[in-house]
This record gives sequence, C-alpha cells and structure tokens, in this order.
Amino acid sequence: MISSIPLKIVQNRNLSILESIVWFLKEQEKMNFHEVGIMLNRDERNIWTVHGRAKKKMNELKIKQDVEINTTKLKLKMGKTSFSIYGGKNEG
Repeated sequence: MISSIPLKIVQNRNLSILESIVWFLKEQEKMNFHEVGIMLNRDERNIWTVHGRAKKKMNELKIKQDVEINTTKLKLKMGKTSFSIYGGKNEG
C-alpha cells in the first residue's frame, strides 16, 4: 500500500485535489476503485465518478495542448516563410 503521494500530483490546476489523488492512485499505483475508496474513506462508486471526470479533463487538456503545439509550429513555419519573403524583397 502507498504511504505518500508526491506533491507534484496535486499541483495540477486543471484537476481538483480529489481528482488528482484518485487519478494518481488509479493510473500510477494501479489500485482498483475499491482499494482507492477504502484508502480515501469514500464509496467506490464515487471514486469511479471522480476518476471518470479526471480522465475526461485530462483528455481535454491533452487535445488542447496538441492544438497549441500545432499552432506554435504553424506560427514558426509562417514566421520563417515571412522572413524569407521579407529578406527577398530587401535584397532586390
């Protein structure tokens, strides 16, 4: 059984503290809903619901980060193209 939870787990501002702890115990420590419920003194059905919410938020966050990364790549690519065009105008 786990004796401590890393502080970085609860620093994720996108999840509530309970969601962060449940996510950590379920995904990282590979505990089942019943074990997490006993550890946190919660019904396993509540743990299932909290985990589902956390999973949904994590998926939404991943999608948002993927879009931001793609946008950044696009801006860098456009910036390079703009620089080349601008450089060409100054040379001529």
